Amino acid sequence: MEIILEYIYTGSIEEESLTKDNIIESFNAADYFQLPDLQDLIIKTLKNILEKNCEENNYTPELLSKAVETMPLSEENTLL
Repeated sequence: MEIILEYIYTGSIEEESLTKDNIIESFNAADYFQLPDLQDLIIKTLKNILEKNCEENNYTPELLSKAVETMPLSEENTLL
């Protein structure tokens, strides 16, 4: 919820605010509160996180598992 409030008040979020532990929940919250610009920002941040950590740690399976558990699988789902 902190990320949603930060975005609502400032119009942006710090990339450091989004971590592999909260990024899926933040995306779901942005969807619930109908904040498509925040969803786009989260997707861009997620891509950056995955690119940076691709060589060191591969978070993709963990994030994909979290996403699948909380989201319906459909072609319209931009995060998946």
